[in-house]
Amino acid sequence: MKPLIAIILMMLIVPVSSAANCILTMGYKESAKEPLINAGNDNSGAYLALFSMAAKQIGCSLEIIRLPKKRLHKMFAQGSLDFYPGASFSLAREKYLFYIANGFSTSEYGISDISMPEISSYRQLTTNKTIWLQEIGSSKADIAKRLNIETITINKLTMDISRRILVRHKNTFAVIDREIHDYYLKANQLTSIKEIGLKLHRHCCGNEKPMYLGFSKYSVHFKQKVNPDYQPEEPLSPTNSTAILHENSIVYLFSEALKQLQETGVTDRIYKRHFNKL
Repeated sequence: MKPLIAIILMMLIVPVSSAANCILTMGYKESAKEPLINAGNDNSGAYLALFSMAAKQIGCSLEIIRLPKKRLHKMFAQGSLDFYPGASFSLAREKYLFYIANGFSTSEYGISDISMPEISSYRQLTTNKTIWLQEIGSSKADIAKRLNIETITINKLTMDISRRILVRHKNTFAVIDREIHDYYLKANQLTSIKEIGLKLHRHCCGNEKPMYLGFSKYSVHFKQKVNPDYQPEEPLSPTNSTAILHENSIVYLFSEALKQLQETGVTDRIYKRHFNKL
């Protein structure tokens, strides 16, 4: 059965009360993450293109709310917002977010002053007595706490803000997403962040992996059931959860629409179109 036909058939068995006037609310912080989303009230970017298309395919519309990250996560935990478009996994967030591959891929890089030795694992930050610069509400807070790494938290972690802090405080380290790094180079016509006094640690923080959205488990559009393939001896992760999506739900249809867009190459074309706009 073709993916789109399967989605349409699934829509027919979703309760009318769930499908009628369906609005999916995406919450995102106020700062930009180009090419995925612009700053402030300008929601244009690859996220808007992808998620509005997936929502439309299942008869829903997309609404985007921009608020400070810490407040957003409180709202996800309450079910008053539906999903965060690119969410790093953490055990704390797993209590109220269900992770769904959104079709994009990502990886994380470390950045520091150019004089810092190569970092290939978070544990090295402990032996080097490095200070970890993090954004408020970071999913990496539990890692730093577990490894007893000193942290400094700030409201907004951008490349320009990171640069000012890292160059001034040479024993400080930050983690950024690959797309932020790549877009910053393109926007500023740089070949490497060495040109602005920074060092890139490509192998510190994991290899390329699927990007996940975090969908609120307390959303009216969410429904789950027991995962028969859950492996209790393995750690919880986006691919090893105690539950799976229930087929009779909006969130399941949304995940299937995203999967279909990825499989047909639409998702990749959306990302490349926005990345190459400069």
